[in-house]
Amino acid sequence: MLAMEKEMLFTNTMKEVSHLRDIELQYYLEHTGSIQTMATLLAGFAFTAFVSMDTIPLSLETLRFETATGDYAADNINTTLDYSIKQVVEKIDGLAVASFVFHAIEVSSVCACLGEMLHVMTETMIARLLGSRLALRGPDGSIIRATTNLAKSLASSTRRFIWGLQWFLLSIVAHALRGMNPIVSFIVVIIIAYYWRGQFHVVDRLLQVFILREGDATSTAFDNQESGGASGDAEAGGEDAPK
Repeated sequence: MLAMEKEMLFTNTMKEVSHLRDIELQYYLEHTGSIQTMATLLAGFAFTAFVSMDTIPLSLETLRFETATGDYAADNINTTLDYSIKQVVEKIDGLAVASFVFHAIEVSSVCACLGEMLHVMTETMIARLLGSRLALRGPDGSIIRATTNLAKSLASSTRRFIWGLQWFLLSIVAHALRGMNPIVSFIVVIIIAYYWRGQFHVVDRLLQVFILREGDATSTAFDNQESGGASGDAEAGGEDAPK
């Protein structure tokens, strides 16, 4: 009789452990899917920004950062009757150089954002497919291995997704500095910098709140109710006790 009860207890325990592992596996599958969806949306935004981006016409003047001033000058007018009139060109235009630099930053940032999002999409898709197959058709311990690898993939894809967001914000700043009015671009930079800084504060605050360190005391609402009831009983017993 005792051996039968022991066998039933062992079977029920294994069922509960298997159920908990299945819940943990579904947790990582759902969250990797949500990261994949957000990365797909942001990749679409980055590709649209890249396609609709205006390009600088390729010419010898643009390569030398030369800009026409609007004035004209005649060559050899004092020596011969065969002279020519040419447009005066400024050799190095500071605004052209600045526009080129911000354009290069904008293009590079959009491409980096698109690359990060494509990396996240590929990693999450392959991890979900292989993790589900390993958990369903693998040998003993396959669920644990699938859950461990899915957790690593979720952490890696989340980190790459956040980096992609930073590149996307940088491209907005470069676009504002390159093609907008200086006052408008200054306002855009201030707004982006404010929310850019707020991202790191939010991440740091959530890390401090949700990370459970070794030695931290944990309690539940049931524990609080029990402690409250016990203290209430103790107070009631103290009042009823004879003085």
